[in-house]
Amino acid sequence: DDDTLDNLKIRLLNEEEILSEENEQENDNSNKEEAAVVKPNKNEFFSLTIDNGVRKKIITEGKGQKATSGTKIRFLYKCYLYPEKVIIHEELSETVHIACGKLTKGLELVLQSMNEGEVCEAILESKYTFGDLGLPADGIPPKSTLFYKITFSQIISSVKRRQKNDHEKFIEASDFNKQGKSEFKNGNYLAAKDLFSKAIFELGSVINPNQFPDFNEVHSKNLHNFLVCEIKLENFKELIDSDEINEAFKLEIETHKTYYLRGKAYRCLEKYAESIADLKKSINIKSTEDAVNELNLAKSKFAEEKEQFDSNFRGKLPEILNSKNKNGNSEV
Repeated sequence: DDDTLDNLKIRLLNEEEILSEENEQENDNSNKEEAAVVKPNKNEFFSLTIDNGVRKKIITEGKGQKATSGTKIRFLYKCYLYPEKVIIHEELSETVHIACGKLTKGLELVLQSMNEGEVCEAILESKYTFGDLGLPADGIPPKSTLFYKITFSQIISSVKRRQKNDHEKFIEASDFNKQGKSEFKNGNYLAAKDLFSKAIFELGSVINPNQFPDFNEVHSKNLHNFLVCEIKLENFKELIDSDEINEAFKLEIETHKTYYLRGKAYRCLEKYAESIADLKKSINIKSTEDAVNELNLAKSKFAEEKEQFDSNFRGKLPEILNSKNKNGNSEV
């Protein structure tokens, strides 16, 4: 697979650009998560994302420009645990390039929504900050929601970045995939998950995927690699609810893997009936040793659970019958 992608990379880099700068869509990939919102009232929280994971309240409106990708800015912030408002960082000053990868996803979204001079408050759920692991060294527990007070002080310099074309996105996705596999082999599952997520994002932004004969296969592999990382990180519920697994099912490529991974996640959550149903579907499509072993384990756990239930019921049966008899004898 790596050799194929390397050959494709060489071929693609030697081809002429098909899309001119004039025809490229004005589209900032880093804002893909943002929802369209009506201009909010001052001092009211409103959502910057469809899932309400990033909420913002304007305290003081800014009169300057917005910061776009590549812009170098200076901002001040305080950070607290939410809802306790336990302070994590006193007022800090940061100078960063927007969309440089240094900031969390949630903080990037908030900063890109602000105008120069604006002061705001923001509530960021864990998926947009430090996730399930948190950042214990900085006093941020796992799955923490954070509260920020932010002042957008100054735009230092603006950089107009050329929009990537489809060929460049596809090549970058293949690079992220390779890096992700390397991190996975070294046991760095969180880093691998992040790299596979970046590959999925790049492929999802390709405008004309039909120009790449193996596009869906490459996309499917990245999705499955991402899901395997979720299993390794024990993010079982997140896997079941994820956009990635829904996208994998839609592609209908190696669907037996998709059912297997979801079935394994269900089993780890002790949802044995759902697990057995998914694993049977996986085996019906393509029988693998892993799926068969997982199905046998799920069936065994399900039988143990049923036996425990039946045993508890049998133990309580005399008490139930005795209670009914007493109630019957007390009736006139």
